[in-house]
Amino acid sequence: MAQRKPRVVALALIRRPGTNEVLVSNSRDETIGVRFQRLFGGGVEFGERGEEALRREMREELGVELGPARLVGVVENLFVFEGLPGHELMLVYETEFADPELYSKEEFKGIEAEPKIGVWRDLDHPDPGTPLYPAEILKRLELSRS
Repeated sequence: MAQRKPRVVALALIRRPGTNEVLVSNSRDETIGVRFQRLFGGGVEFGERGEEALRREMREELGVELGPARLVGVVENLFVFEGLPGHELMLVYETEFADPELYSKEEFKGIEAEPKIGVWRDLDHPDPGTPLYPAEILKRLELSRS
């Protein structure tokens, strides 16, 4: 069996102004039938800086451009998805949309082959049936508000 290695990903922490809402993608683990949410972003390619990967992934996933970005932390994520173990080092960047009109949208439809749907998650009133993964990301969200 081939040895698996950790994957480095860059994630966008985008807050809706005037609220305690953050942009998340809706996902589902089909093997166990669990819905969950996660910040948007994706893999960092060899030779690519984390912020560059973040901007590329947001263009690829949602067709949006970002404004300034600031690294607010790194989260190590050990998980099982679709029955397979995973290991990610998540670079979490607090950022914003370049186009302020996007904050008025309630839903974002993905544009990739496997499109993700984006919604605003209210951190004050989360849906208990749809966890935000990884759980440690909530600590990062609080730390970035300071």
